[in-house]
Amino acid sequence: MCSYLAQYLFALLVLPLLGLQLDDIITNVPPGLEQRMHNAVTDCIAIATLVSVAFSDCEPSYDRYFPRGDADFVQQVFRRIANIAPNAQLNVDEYTTVLDERARTGLDPRFDYLIINYGNHPQGLEQDCDGPDDPDGFFTRLFSGRPCICICPKAFRQYPDLSEILNPPAWARDARGHPLEGYGCDGLGDHEFLNDIPRYDDLINMHGTMRAITDYTGPEAPPEGYGPFYARVLQELSTLYPEKYAPHEAVNNADSFVVYAMSKFFSWRCGRVFGKPTSAQDNWNRIPPPRPP
Repeated sequence: MCSYLAQYLFALLVLPLLGLQLDDIITNVPPGLEQRMHNAVTDCIAIATLVSVAFSDCEPSYDRYFPRGDADFVQQVFRRIANIAPNAQLNVDEYTTVLDERARTGLDPRFDYLIINYGNHPQGLEQDCDGPDDPDGFFTRLFSGRPCICICPKAFRQYPDLSEILNPPAWARDARGHPLEGYGCDGLGDHEFLNDIPRYDDLINMHGTMRAITDYTGPEAPPEGYGPFYARVLQELSTLYPEKYAPHEAVNNADSFVVYAMSKFFSWRCGRVFGKPTSAQDNWNRIPPPRPP
């Protein structure tokens, strides 16, 4: 009991201390936001690492978003992000050890060519931030061909940091100090680069001239693949009516990986299992941080 608790507490301390060298990857971040951008990237690596070491296709959170037959591929996606060898035998008790190793070895070398940019990149082929669609972020390529993920300013205004969810500040608490909905474990409610990965060419569909994991946009229900509810509905309907959907539709929807990872991480962090999302509104219950526009 004590050993497990010590490992658990140490893991929480390690999360913001991965020490990854990201200076060559993160670009154009305005003063005052450097640490938030750095934390966002390292949090993603830490969460992908947890999913990698705690992965199981024999649990409700997996079945909610993916078919059983695609489990090996799903696990390898997270292992690629976390820079964990495909055949490594790991379990959740080794989480802190793996994080410590990640601080020494860094990211997968395939990420060396990637740019993570604040806002529109001046050399990007697309300039979508603050445009008509006003996305939270988008993927593009630079004129040089280098891949680039642009995180739009809107995302920094709209979403809290992981540390703010886990340890809610004063603005995320009510008059009695209780966390507001969407903050702290008690406030979370009850719901909840990859082309050489084995079977990528078998499972991932063509978009134009290339295979890519993208965002589901129809034409069948649901109307989109964003959020835990629509990702769950997509998995259920594409399993029940495969003739109406592209093959392996769930693993072709980017947000399915996101919501599955969030479910795994917060179940581990909060020590409880979350039920399946019941409406699209489940994705919007948390109030945005009161940061200036």
